[in-house]
Amino acid sequence: MIRLFLCFISLVSIRCLTAQVDLDHVSRFASTEILETVRIKKVVEGPYGFVWLATNDGLFRFDGSRLDLMFKGHFEDLDIDQVNSQFVFTSREHLILHKFSGNKTEIILKNALVEGDHILQTTVVINDSTYLVGSSYGLTQYSLRDGAIKSLQLISPDGTRGYVTVAEQDPLITDVVWVGTKSGLYEYHLSSGSYQRHWLNYFKDDRELALNLLDALYIHSDGMIYWGSWGAGLAIYDPITGEYDHLLSEVGNRTNTHVYSIIPESDSAIWISATMGAVSFNPLTGAAKSYLQSDNITDPVMDLGPVMIDKMGRYWIGYVNGLRIHDPNQSHIEIIDCPLMTNARHYIPRRVSFGRNQDLLYLAVDFSEGLYTYNLRNKNWNIYNFEGVKPNKELRIWDALWSGDTLWILERQGLYYYKEGSGIVKEIPLNLSQESYRFRSFATVTKDEFWMSSNLRGIYMAYPSRGELKHYTEIKAFKNHDFLQHVDKLHLDQNGLLWLGYKNHLWVYIPETSHFIDISANVNDGQPFLYLHDFYEDAKGIWLSTYSGVYLIQRTDGDQFESTRITTISTNNVLTDLEGDVWLITERSITKINSHNDLSQRYTKNDGLPNTGRYGYERIDRFNDDRLFLSGRKVFAIFHPNDLIPAPETPQPYFVSAFVDGIETKLHGLGLSLNYLNLEPNQNSVTIDFSAISFSSRINNRFRYKLEGVNEDWVVTGAGSKGPTYVNLQGGDYRFYVEATGTGDNWGAPAIIEIKVGEYWWQKLWVQLLLALLALCMLFVIYRIRIGRMRKQNEIQMQIVDLERKALQAQMNPHFIFNAMNSIQNLVAKSDEKGAIFYLGRFGKLLRSVLDNSNDSYVSLSKELELVENYILLESLRFQGVFKYDIDVDPALDYSDIKIPGFIIQPVVENAIQHGLIPKKGEGELKIALRQNGAILSCIVEDNGVGRQASASSNKNKGGSSVGLKILKSRLELHSQGDIEGEVIFIEDLYSEDGSPSGTRVNIKLPIQN
Repeated sequence: MIRLFLCFISLVSIRCLTAQVDLDHVSRFASTEILETVRIKKVVEGPYGFVWLATNDGLFRFDGSRLDLMFKGHFEDLDIDQVNSQFVFTSREHLILHKFSGNKTEIILKNALVEGDHILQTTVVINDSTYLVGSSYGLTQYSLRDGAIKSLQLISPDGTRGYVTVAEQDPLITDVVWVGTKSGLYEYHLSSGSYQRHWLNYFKDDRELALNLLDALYIHSDGMIYWGSWGAGLAIYDPITGEYDHLLSEVGNRTNTHVYSIIPESDSAIWISATMGAVSFNPLTGAAKSYLQSDNITDPVMDLGPVMIDKMGRYWIGYVNGLRIHDPNQSHIEIIDCPLMTNARHYIPRRVSFGRNQDLLYLAVDFSEGLYTYNLRNKNWNIYNFEGVKPNKELRIWDALWSGDTLWILERQGLYYYKEGSGIVKEIPLNLSQESYRFRSFATVTKDEFWMSSNLRGIYMAYPSRGELKHYTEIKAFKNHDFLQHVDKLHLDQNGLLWLGYKNHLWVYIPETSHFIDISANVNDGQPFLYLHDFYEDAKGIWLSTYSGVYLIQRTDGDQFESTRITTISTNNVLTDLEGDVWLITERSITKINSHNDLSQRYTKNDGLPNTGRYGYERIDRFNDDRLFLSGRKVFAIFHPNDLIPAPETPQPYFVSAFVDGIETKLHGLGLSLNYLNLEPNQNSVTIDFSAISFSSRINNRFRYKLEGVNEDWVVTGAGSKGPTYVNLQGGDYRFYVEATGTGDNWGAPAIIEIKVGEYWWQKLWVQLLLALLALCMLFVIYRIRIGRMRKQNEIQMQIVDLERKALQAQMNPHFIFNAMNSIQNLVAKSDEKGAIFYLGRFGKLLRSVLDNSNDSYVSLSKELELVENYILLESLRFQGVFKYDIDVDPALDYSDIKIPGFIIQPVVENAIQHGLIPKKGEGELKIALRQNGAILSCIVEDNGVGRQASASSNKNKGGSSVGLKILKSRLELHSQGDIEGEVIFIEDLYSEDGSPSGTRVNIKLPIQN
């Protein structure tokens, strides 16, 4: 199996990868330019989503837009200690521990590990208490528990000291650590401290030393060791048998391949990155895919393979050419390379035309060898030569258009045509001189008449069938117009108007009146519009692409024209799709302007578009089915407007810093989601700076924030905006929220800071609680006075139902309210401030319900249930949870529309609690069920208390229960007026299997008033 891989690599030098990975198209980060001048030694995805980078210039933390230098120095390695929730950073001089939470840093090893100074190279986390550090001296074992240090030199049989470069713990035998050095591979046993050297003698020359100088190491789950050398390729080594296969030693003309990275993607895919390129190898099948191999020893490819694959499946690439990323989650665009464009030419696409067969594209390309075609169905490229043109001669093709089955092609020095299916481009013999014409664009007047523009000599009329070319000075209508001596672009619109443009000039020829109109001043409010790039026509009018933006020109009446500036973005060309949205390109991005709301959306290679290098994008064209064709130099893309979807990643906001009264203050808390900030009463000015972790949609990130307690509305801001400042914060608790989104309004989970501003003595809780208690007492007195007045008024009235309801309400108030007050007093005495406040809140809601419902014979079911639930909760709290309760309401009931007689359910519930559940030993249970049957609401109150018999014999029961039930029964009978069949209140004693009382069930039939 391994031998097959060796043959593949040795003989084949091609580009090929699985369909899921396309490392040709990677994205760079604008904020990581500094990394292009350093060497990246290790990339790790840390906790909370940050990416950490060890480089020879420092240790960096990256969130997709911010690159923060955390430590200065030459860092070689970084590893995650999951057990102790910390990072291990290995610089050449120090070993640093960094806690995941709290942002705490501790240097545990300095450069003097043993006698003399030595360079630290790598660290392996062995277990929860031991680190193994490799250095230029050898190995150092460090104990986290007691700080003990034990050092060991690795001495080879020939007396060479083992300069450690890389180390990995064996996944199968945890007592073994494999240590790569400059003089072979060592098998180190932790328990005994013994070691054994492994040496490969594949070469019989100087390369043998290079093969045994290790720079990369990976131990597969099958026990095979992947051994990457500094300059002699890769070996797959079996430590049990000593057998190995040597790979990547000679690729093309290269004989000194340096393997610098071996990264597992899965158990069946290993990425090997080297100076010859990158290779994906499957250890289970022996299949291998090589990627962009290089035969030129003076121009090594180096870092094309991934050095880290994160949890989202993104490939991170970086070694000596900066940090890049390939995101397969965003690759929804068909990217096409043209293998026929191989010479060192510009290959500037000037026009894309679609033949009668919509599967075939024709590309007119400046600085090229011929006419290029691309078959959309079979993905094949072809090139048609120009008849009479020498091979490899550079053609300057500027324009192309169809007329019937003929594609007319305008070259800088002449006119050509291609008959579909002929396979060759032929020249039209015109009466041309030897002078330079510099033709730029043309338009079809009839089947045998063409307008042609020249930015040196103005415009011409060509007659292909006659082989004749007339200069504008020979055309009667144009003879006296000297301004036509320079014309760069022309367009013949559907109404027969001829549009002419040169730099910042725009003319229109009106054939019905045979005269020209200069509308240059109409375009940009009289200001020069800089340079005209192209015309585009749709149903709305003529679109101009210029350096100063995009303009829409519309003919209003006769010779009058109106101009509208669509955008100030400079662009090479513009088009509209079937939805009316406007698309335009800049050098390194395309922009969509929504026709409905004028909002613009910018897309770059970070959104899956091709990477065209330094020159950027050249053109954008549209298929009949609304697909778009984006052209660059040698690379193209096909996509539907809907294919440009946002990245699947939701940005994760976090706080960068907080400043209190202008001084940076450390935030406390775990992780990124929740943080704490405790301030003194006089610290009342806070500035908060935030960012977001986002590696896919970082360019379009937006934020929204609010400070709960100050403003309840969200403030929306863009990426890179300054954080807010809040001044004169009063004592109390606040919550600052910030959320982020990549595109649209799909906001992710917030990051939160809980801010506590200290209070002065008059703002203390106990003072406010005392005032609240006094206010409550006053409320209670007022309430009692009001109830008394209402009783007197009700005695005068003839409405017996209201009289009984008030009497029943008064029956509950005295003992329950005073008991509740006693409970609040006890909580305050115990300094249970939270409990007292909660109890007071619930008690206040109950009193409010009583007051709200006291004036109406009928109340809504929702208000009645709210009163009952508050009463039950207060009783449960007062008796410290001696019973639990459940309220089961039919989901079909409409709480707000149904009205029932007030204070019917609560007395029954009170009776069940006081006389059934409180005397019960053990946990009590109260159930309330409501069901509607036509105009009747059935309410069942059931408890598992001591039962009526035991309750009646208790001294606590003096008959109040039976009196209350009689009143309820009378009220219900009066309200129902005989419409309810049977008993309105039915009481059922419940018994257990042994015959002992096990509770009471009361079924109440309530009339409904809609």
